[in-house]
Amino acid sequence: MAEQFDYDALLKRMEEYRYSQSRLARDMPISRTSMSAKMHNKNAFTQWEIRRICQLLEIPDEEVGKYFFNKVVRKSV
Repeated sequence: MAEQFDYDALLKRMEEYRYSQSRLARDMPISRTSMSAKMHNKNAFTQWEIRRICQLLEIPDEEVGKYFFNKVVRKSV
């Protein structure tokens, strides 16, 4: 199974900048379906897409990992 990433910080940043997934997809530009698949860990973001999102949401280079590479932690019982 591929690594899963937690995009909660990215979603919060999108909210702060008043970006929906649809608007972010349009401004990148990629399809809404592609954006949804990426946000749900079905497809990975490309380097270009990460850079473009960082430009749109004013994410500093030193904070990229916080938004795109925070691994999902599964709790074991």
